[in-house]
This record gives sequence, structure tokens and C-alpha cells, in this order.
Amino acid sequence: MHTPHKKHQGVTLVEVIVVAVIVGILAVVAIPVYLGYVQSSAIKSAHGNCELVAAAVMFNHNRGLDIDANSWSDIGITSPDDEFWQYGFDGIGGNVSMPSNYAVTVEGKPGSRMSDFTGGKFYPQPAANQDQWVPPQ
Repeated sequence: MHTPHKKHQGVTLVEVIVVAVIVGILAVVAIPVYLGYVQSSAIKSAHGNCELVAAAVMFNHNRGLDIDANSWSDIGITSPDDEFWQYGFDGIGGNVSMPSNYAVTVEGKPGSRMSDFTGGKFYPQPAANQDQWVPPQ
């Protein structure tokens, strides 16, 4: 004679604990990887914006326009400030014959996850040490 078995309803405490442990392990591995990806992406974005500013400076210089240090309107763009970064440029002043040395500077915005970073690119790019990026200590 065969007796019918009761259907199981729900999950056991052991199954819940196993799932919680697996999710915890995945979170411990995935969160640092994700945060590293966000940081790397933000730095790549800053590099691209530095190139944009440098191109605008050279374009306007080649057109014979006077370029004052840190005057965004003189180079024809608005500041590319974004969620993580504040930008500036310096080394150019007034009626320069050739902006042979200038820097596009980047600082992490206060309160953002990049707030401890500073960086920039120097133009024209010297053979060594063309990028300066200082991560938090």
C-alpha cells in the first residue's frame, strides 16, 4: 500500500541561510569590482574632457584670439564640469604668441566619490610625465 506524501510548502531555514550566504559572497566580490569600474570610467571621462579643453584652446589660439587664463568664454566652450570633476586651464595669459606650455587641471568635486583626486594633462605633451593623476592616499 502506498501512502500519499504531503507536498512541501515554502523553504526551510537552511535553504534561506544558504541563499543568504551565496548572495553575501557575491556582494563582497561584486561591489569592489563595480566601484573600481566607476572610478576608472570617471578618470577616462576626465581625460576626454581635458582633450576637449586643449583642442578648444589650440583652435582659438590658431584663429589668433587672445586667451586669458581660465576664461571659458575665450575658448568658446562652457566648463565641462560634471558629476565628479571641476576643470580649469592655466599657463596661458593675455596676448600670447604660442601657448607652448599650459595645463588642463581637474579636481574631484567635494562630496563626490572622486573628491580626493586631482589631475590634469600638460600640453604640448612632453615625452615623459604627460599625465598627472593623484589618487587619494
